[in-house]
Amino acid sequence: MGIPPRTFGQLQVKLRESLITRALVLPIQQFIHIQGISSIALLAAAVAALFWANSPWSVSYHHVWELELTLSGLRLPVHAWINDALMAIFFFLVGLEIKHEIVHGELADVRRAALPVFGALGGMIVPALFFVMLTHGHPGSHGWGVPMATDIAFSLGVLGMVKGVPADLKIFLLSLAIADDIGAIIVIALFYTNSLDRAALYAALVILAVIILIMKLGISRPILYFVLGIGFWVSILRSGVHATIAGVVLGFIVPTTAPLSLVQFQDIATEMSRNFRDAMARKDMQTAQNLLGGFDALLKSGFERSPF
Repeated sequence: MGIPPRTFGQLQVKLRESLITRALVLPIQQFIHIQGISSIALLAAAVAALFWANSPWSVSYHHVWELELTLSGLRLPVHAWINDALMAIFFFLVGLEIKHEIVHGELADVRRAALPVFGALGGMIVPALFFVMLTHGHPGSHGWGVPMATDIAFSLGVLGMVKGVPADLKIFLLSLAIADDIGAIIVIALFYTNSLDRAALYAALVILAVIILIMKLGISRPILYFVLGIGFWVSILRSGVHATIAGVVLGFIVPTTAPLSLVQFQDIATEMSRNFRDAMARKDMQTAQNLLGGFDALLKSGFERSPF
């Protein structure tokens, strides 16, 4: 996979002035972008969990799983932090990638985009029908929604360890993950949610509207989006809707198209560079400093993909 080009470019600039970047940051970036590292970590954790859960120390495993942690007044067991918080981050990143593919990549074609959606529907409906047929009239038949779940994260982890996997297959699985998650959320909301907190849901909608508004206004303060994103996630969580939908929604509203194309950036940057060189030749430091500020603004406004 390799370090993303822009990240690598930033590191190259810092290499000349920072010993920490040379000795620590760059090697870490190179390590974490090795394809398969995250997959190995995921599978190792799964094997360790299986061993622990089936060992003589299984009681401690379940104790840790149910241990309640409090963060900023929100108290949840460990498994809920994983299922509702970490998985929301996972689906946020998946949403970003899918949005990019819809706008610029493999899913720009409606026919290709429809394939994973119908695949997700088949993967949800068929197992549910089999469950209903096998358990009809028996206790537990109401659990037909359970076999509808798909562990896409694990599937992607396995694929990450295999070389030569077509990029189309990864995009298909990511799209399938989004469609499957949205479908599961609809099923949970309609058939398995005993109480829906409408006030929390309305609060989530208001926060979402604020996020979209400040994005339209061109405000790029990461801390502001971070706070609003957390507020949106908490509101969705308290509403009774599965919190991973917050990650999906936030991932899909993030813009994936830069305000300036590479050609436009080249034209503007070339003119500014010429003016900067002329200002330095005239020893006009004021103009040179102004142009440096212009370069900074150009880089931030022209190529920021995500405010989050």
